Amino acid sequence: MWGSVSAVGIFALLGMKSLLEIVMTTNAVLFFFGAVQHARFAIGRFHEPRSISQLSDVTANLIALFGVVLGTTTLALGAGPRIASNDLYHKMMLIMIGATLLLS
Repeated sequence: MWGSVSAVGIFALLGMKSLLEIVMTTNAVLFFFGAVQHARFAIGRFHEPRSISQLSDVTANLIALFGVVLGTTTLALGAGPRIASNDLYHKMMLIMIGATLLLS
């Protein structure tokens, strides 16, 4: 059924708010799924392969931490739309990055 519906048709069917809710929820679920895998937990047959070194894990998470802090700071300074779901999403990313750094 969905294969024959165009992107415009989906937009018209769901509306912008519902479509954005689906996209944001999907993004949050994928981020959580990736964070859990980076913390070395296997989900079924999906797992993160062992890294070459722990230093690369820490480096990658510090880069992600820098990006999230930069995004949070720019939003706090008024550089973008400030909405509760975006603030919550950035807090969730900080918690996941922190947990991954602690478990690395």
